[in-house]
Order: sequence, then structure tokens, then C-alpha cells
Amino acid sequence: MGRSFFLLAGSPWSIVQPVFWLVVGMALLVVFLTDFKYGIISDGSNLFLFSLVLFYRLALVGSGTMMVVDLWRAVLYAVVLTGFFWGLWWFTKGKGFGFGDVKFAPSIGLLLGWPKTLVGVMASFIIGSVIGILLILLGKKKFGQTIPFGPFLVVGIVVALLWGSEIWSWYMGMLQ
Repeated sequence: MGRSFFLLAGSPWSIVQPVFWLVVGMALLVVFLTDFKYGIISDGSNLFLFSLVLFYRLALVGSGTMMVVDLWRAVLYAVVLTGFFWGLWWFTKGKGFGFGDVKFAPSIGLLLGWPKTLVGVMASFIIGSVIGILLILLGKKKFGQTIPFGPFLVVGIVVALLWGSEIWSWYMGMLQ
């Protein structure tokens, strides 16, 4: 117990950061499983994840580990993504896109920042489309039936966290 205190006091991020990512991973697993099984991303899960990520980002800024401008950019991406998801929900009248996904968007934007937010969301849509088409071709779903999008968002987040910078560099290199 005493050793942990001195480790935390000497280099807090060496302990806080792995714990943060462990808890984020568990929260994302909850979102994945509950949306997959019940078709809902609970307000409690959304609020917990958003609060956790916001607190972590604020702590990073407060400790000087992250610049304030990076926090503001992440907040901006969270707002833009939420607006985009809200637009999808509004245009589909809630039949093609659930409001739980809209409430999940601020956490995604705040967690990933730019450009990983774009990479994660694009990966989610691509993976979701491929799986949806396969389910239709295999006769498991009919055209017009819904499938939960939260699991695809979680997979997209993981893709963005693991390979987001490389995917973005590859894509931008192709445009030049």
C-alpha cells in the first residue's frame, strides 16, 4: 500500500493512464454488449464514459501533459460529431439511427480527438455496412430491418485508437 502511494506521487500518469484505459475498455464493452443484446445504449453508460473522459482530459491539461488547445479541439469534435449523429437521427426519424448513438457521440469525439474521430466513425460505418450486407445476403436480416450500431462504433473506436494515426496518414498520402 505504501509503495503504491509513492509510485503514484512520483509518476502519477504511469498508474493513472493504464487504469483510465482499463475502465474505458470496460465501459466500451458494456456499451457493445448492451446495444448488441438489447438494442440500447443506456444514459448511465453514456454519462459515465463522458464524465470519465472529460475528467481525464481536464486532469491532463491541469498537469501540463496536454495543451488547452487540444482539449478545445476534442470538445469541438465532440460537438460536431454529436451534431452529425443528431442529423442522422432526425432525418431517419429515429428508424435508421438511434438516439443512444447520438448521446454516445460526445464521448467518442472527446476520447479520440482529431483525426481519430473521423477514422473511428468511418471505420464504424464501413464495418457496419459490410456486416449488414452480409446479414441480408445470409438471410439473417431483411432490407429495412435495424441492427444496433453501438457495437460498430465501439469497434471503430478500437480501430482508431490502435491504428488511427496510420490510417489517417495512409489516406492523406493517397490524396496527394
